[in-house]
Amino acid sequence: MTTCRRCGGSRLRLRIGRRVYNAFHNANAEAARAARAKDGAR
Repeated sequence: MTTCRRCGGSRLRLRIGRRVYNAFHNANAEAARAARAKDGAR
């Protein structure tokens, strides 16, 4: 028997809404980080 690829056998999985929120938050944080780096390079 193999373990779940997503949870690695821990039985803990993020719900779809939390996965969407995390993806949005990470993309937004990365865009802000890139903007700060661009402004700081002047």
